[in-house]
Amino acid sequence: MIQGSAGSGGYAQSGYIRLKGYSTAHMFAEYNEYNSGSFHFKEGAAAPSGAPLYYESYDFSAGDIQMVVDTSTLLLTTDFDPELVWTTPWVPEWEGETHHTGDNMPGTASARTYFSSMLVTTSRGGGAVTPSGLTVSVSNPGTNYGVAWDTVDSKFDIWTK
Repeated sequence: MIQGSAGSGGYAQSGYIRLKGYSTAHMFAEYNEYNSGSFHFKEGAAAPSGAPLYYESYDFSAGDIQMVVDTSTLLLTTDFDPELVWTTPWVPEWEGETHHTGDNMPGTASARTYFSSMLVTTSRGGGAVTPSGLTVSVSNPGTNYGVAWDTVDSKFDIWTK
């Protein structure tokens, strides 16, 4: 996810989701302009197995953020230029969201799902680098969900308890 600084801007994110009542996980992308209240959500095909790549990329020439799923599928593009609307610096975030009791996180305590190879580009023309000072979280974790940062392998894992 890319988010405006300190939550005072909008966000753009992609990943996969399995909500209460869904039998399988699906890819998705969404963005919120924030100031105008404009919210957009698009669901894609069933989430692939293996190690797909999800990312958000700011296109300097087009002035938009592109949300990509499954390595190369452009699922959604902002209809405004976030550079003109969102406060800076933009903040990268990785999170498991669990808003309802029936939502399922991928993995279990004994067979966790891992997220790795997290990279950010911090300037125009700059290369992608591993971010430092990462924290991970799960929305509404309670006793149903777990999350952990693996400092040895620089990845985080998440699971339904």
